[in-house]
Amino acid sequence: LPLRLTGNLNCHEPVGADDTTTLDKIIDSLTSIANAHRGDPNAAEISLKIGRVSECGIDDSMDKVGPKVLILGAGRVCRPAAEFLTSYQNIDQVHVVVASLYQKDAEETVDGIKNATAAQLDVSDTESLSNLVSQVDVVVSLLPASFHAAIARVCIELKKHLVTASYVDDSMSKLEQAAQGAGVTILCEMGLDPGIDHMLSMKMIDEAHALNGKIKAFTSFCGGLPSPAAANNPLAYKFR
Repeated sequence: LPLRLTGNLNCHEPVGADDTTTLDKIIDSLTSIANAHRGDPNAAEISLKIGRVSECGIDDSMDKVGPKVLILGAGRVCRPAAEFLTSYQNIDQVHVVVASLYQKDAEETVDGIKNATAAQLDVSDTESLSNLVSQVDVVVSLLPASFHAAIARVCIELKKHLVTASYVDDSMSKLEQAAQGAGVTILCEMGLDPGIDHMLSMKMIDEAHALNGKIKAFTSFCGGLPSPAAANNPLAYKFR
């Protein structure tokens, strides 16, 4: 049972922060899909905006401070991550600290999010990094992969768990025994690619095996935002 995901992607002209018309079209399309449940009066309406995701109707008035999470980075994915963590209701209220090299970026990321604060941090400053990490329970690094090994070493020393969205490289693999010895979990490849693509791939493979299928080949291609000129479908999003 060969499985292959294919398609087309034109990224010669990447969509930048100024391509607001194209990005607005993408967000509007995704919002429409997310709110397909509008006939259900008990469903919370989803509102998607550039750089942020919010769920209207979620009660965020929980006043008990529970686990603390440090998010390293202030890119587009950081705000949705902070909003999700602070709105999670199955455990005590999560407090999130978003740290960035530039204080302004961190402040803009947490603006309007209850139980989220901003911090300025240069991760190459080990003392400052250790000071912040020591105050939280979990670190989520959304920085480039080249920073992760140094961050992981600090987390291991302070016995704090770490999550990243990057592939496991040699520098991270070498820390496995140290992490195990410290009782620290380092969970890598938890983004879209790698991450969600792996989980969806295994879901399809497991379903094939459940039907007594045999996997002869499996090729996975991730998707992305095409150039404005190639954004010619309702979602303005393409898979490759």
